[in-house]
Amino acid sequence: MLARPARIAAVFLAALFVLALGTNRIPFTASYQDRIGHIRSQDEATYGHVAIQMLQTGDWLTPRLDGRLFLMKPPLFYWLSAASVKVFGFSRLALRAPSVVAGALAATLVFAWGWRFRSGYAGLCAAVLLLSNSVWETMSRLACLDVLVSSCILAAIFFLARDTALEGRLSILGFGIFTAAAILTKSAAGVIPLLVLVGLAVAKRVPARRIVYACAVIFAVAAPWHLYQIAVHPGWFYAEYIQAQLFGFGLHPPVEATESQFWFYARRLFLTDPVLIVVFLLATPRLIRERGWILLGWLLAVAGTLTAFRAQNFLYATLLIPPLCVVAACYLPAPGRAAPAVLAVLLFIGVGKVAAEAPWDLAFYRIPTPETQLALRAYAAQGRANELIAVQPDDEFYTLLLPIPGTRYCWIDPGHFAERYAPHLARLGYVMRADRFIHLSAGAVPTTIMADSFDQIAAVIASKPESDFYVPAALAIASTIHEIQPAPAGRAFLLARRAPATQRPRFLPVLPENW
Repeated sequence: MLARPARIAAVFLAALFVLALGTNRIPFTASYQDRIGHIRSQDEATYGHVAIQMLQTGDWLTPRLDGRLFLMKPPLFYWLSAASVKVFGFSRLALRAPSVVAGALAATLVFAWGWRFRSGYAGLCAAVLLLSNSVWETMSRLACLDVLVSSCILAAIFFLARDTALEGRLSILGFGIFTAAAILTKSAAGVIPLLVLVGLAVAKRVPARRIVYACAVIFAVAAPWHLYQIAVHPGWFYAEYIQAQLFGFGLHPPVEATESQFWFYARRLFLTDPVLIVVFLLATPRLIRERGWILLGWLLAVAGTLTAFRAQNFLYATLLIPPLCVVAACYLPAPGRAAPAVLAVLLFIGVGKVAAEAPWDLAFYRIPTPETQLALRAYAAQGRANELIAVQPDDEFYTLLLPIPGTRYCWIDPGHFAERYAPHLARLGYVMRADRFIHLSAGAVPTTIMADSFDQIAAVIASKPESDFYVPAALAIASTIHEIQPAPAGRAFLLARRAPATQRPRFLPVLPENW
């Protein structure tokens, strides 16, 4: 029989192998982060690009998006992703490594939780439930923030569950450091462990000085980066981190919800893993009867956060999956002698998901490379020195990850939505109407272009003979000053006939095969 540390290490390595398997083959931005709404993982391109910009500029303190400051999110994921690429080189797996490792760490922690408070079989059931969840499996293979923040929250609450009074120094440090790491990954979402601690203090009277010590650790770790940005970039920090992300997008989302928060998340959670939800519902009465305060507080804190944050994005539900798995595995009303049979059934179902084709499957290996990406890769491989303006693009921002000297996006926006969502970007010229962009000199700051109509876009094309364009095919017909290169999916490239006077450096001289 393996010793306790060896068993935990074995679970971690097995989970790491499962999640790393095939990750390098999955195309960027091609996975669905919401399989029910058919929304692809466009955030992966943005976050990956920010990490690459850190490597390019050498500025590891301030995230940048295509040259401009980008303070929507704190930098922990970018740091880890950029460090991984620096060490292992440019590959899909290297850019996604923080999510893969965090996903495996979470599987190890739910195993340790079940083993500590129930049995080894309960721990294995929790790990199998987590690794066989289609949302967790998908998000652990993407360069996104959600698995990392969920794993940090899980680690912080695990320290709290081991020592509910935070009497030990290790418990205070572990809880504080992982809570701070969660805050440094996804700002407000990271305070969930602190909400659980406050709720536990009310229920079980945790000494106030212990809470103060934990808060001191959180502040010591998480505050320096925030204080630096407040001191150096106060306007940007307020406009993006606070006004746009928390109070703008969070409390007043730009798109009106068509269903309640509860139904939006509950329906998708069930459709993407009905087994987990059914087992969780069977286990909930026992959880309540046995007063599992920490798990109840954890679930309520996440549910309250999802309700308060009005924007509906299913990837936020990643926060719920670890506690659902722990409750389902530890509180299922089954006799102890049935535990091996329950584990065998869950393993059988998990293996079956690999061959299935449904919202709850694990068939990541069947994700094809979109035709759009193949066309954009072929364009990038030409090594052109011109900037590329993508009009009404269908690339999910994949172009940001390609070694192209400069990329601008152009959208049809007659309602001036972009200016309302990010007024500071419009004031500073990073979001610009097409009629103004026509007069912008070559080599100016990267700008998102907003047009009232396709006629305005045609005027932009005519005014920029030194820029390349990626456009719907109907727009290509009108161009006479560019060379037309057909592309799949009803699109075309318009290639400038001359190189620009000034050139921007390319971050990749050679495009890797798995990129």
